[in-house]
Amino acid sequence: MGDISKTVTYNKRGNSYANYRINGRVVVVIAFLLSSCSSTSPATTAVPVFGTSVAALFTSTKTIIATPVSTQTAVLCPKTFRVGDMTVYFDNVGPADCTQFTQYIPQMNDWINQAGYSTGPAEIRIFGTIEDLIPFDRKWTSYWGFGTPSDRDLQQRWQRSGDHALPCLVLMTTDPDSWWGAETSGNQVKNTLHAMMHLVQYYSYSQCSRVLPQIPNGSVPYWWIEGEADYYGFFLAHSWGNTPNSLQAGQCTNFSLSDLEEFSQDKHICSDILGAEAMWLLEKQYGQKDLKIWQPLHDGKSFAQAFEIIYGITIDEFSTAFQEHMTSAYGPMRKPDSSFCSDFVSSGDIHISCVGRIFVVDYDSWEYHFNVSGYDLSGIQHGPGIVTSNCLIDWGVSPNTSILSLSLDNTKSPITCTVTFKPSNNEKMAEFTFVHLP
Repeated sequence: MGDISKTVTYNKRGNSYANYRINGRVVVVIAFLLSSCSSTSPATTAVPVFGTSVAALFTSTKTIIATPVSTQTAVLCPKTFRVGDMTVYFDNVGPADCTQFTQYIPQMNDWINQAGYSTGPAEIRIFGTIEDLIPFDRKWTSYWGFGTPSDRDLQQRWQRSGDHALPCLVLMTTDPDSWWGAETSGNQVKNTLHAMMHLVQYYSYSQCSRVLPQIPNGSVPYWWIEGEADYYGFFLAHSWGNTPNSLQAGQCTNFSLSDLEEFSQDKHICSDILGAEAMWLLEKQYGQKDLKIWQPLHDGKSFAQAFEIIYGITIDEFSTAFQEHMTSAYGPMRKPDSSFCSDFVSSGDIHISCVGRIFVVDYDSWEYHFNVSGYDLSGIQHGPGIVTSNCLIDWGVSPNTSILSLSLDNTKSPITCTVTFKPSNNEKMAEFTFVHLP
């Protein structure tokens, strides 16, 4: 997305993370958008008006620039407040955090309406603690068919994620031990706008009657869902006077778009980043058309069909062009390190083979990849007891590539890891060991 400068800072847990600042090339993009667009009248209907010029999303500087939160007086948080068709609920949220929400949620709602889209009759529920959030999250996660996660699973989700979006519902927490507590105010604002973009996606697709992946004749790739939300969240947060971390695509050169089609916690950050990079490249080559894709999806087209309708090329053609762009801008793809495979041993009913590992900069951790053959990974939902190990942080599967991914903490000395893979309600299992290297 252009040249970027980098400094290293530390979050509240003492973990280092890369903080990128925008330089002239990205600012030029925003300046062009702001200077070439004028504001439009708010939509008069809650049903999204597909085909509206997306240039209207970036309105004039008079309406788009907001006073930074740092210069405002913190306000006491109401229990609820209405914003258009939305209702925002606060549960023990502190004044400083509340100030951000009470400013940027109404502003984002106006922006969405001016573009001719809608969040629908949505709820945004913001909790001061993860503990208060967990029962509500479990209820609605189960309701929409995503399983019944344990307290431990949900605790880990909220330590590593800033929001959970469901049809006409966004859940967030300002708990100091959550992702929110470890981030800068600029990133917090970006995440709020990111979450509201998910509401637009859900309402545009099905008026909140279905979850996004369940689309006839094909699924919307995870990188598109998250990348679109992050793209607008980033640029709007910046244009409204904030400084969120830039989209550091250079740290995700070990993935292609096809690697990020399915959700995986280990790949979540790169799904956001490379998805946003893809939105930028599409805009550069074809103009801003990404939100228009929800019309053919709404009409029952597959993602591949909808993409070709909107852009006039196939998704495979774009994926090839995107990889060429990544190589030109950030260098060749980083190949997984397979040095640990020499000590890999596997046994059991399901055949597991060693592929390699990559370093995940954002989490200061390693992601180990293993190929699963003779067993269909589709339909496996993240839950307790499926993958167990003496040295595991998290795990995920990618059915399209038959890859089982394990996330492990960075280590100072070799550790022998023993892993059991036993899919739910199935007698087949596999056990394997490998040495986790520094």
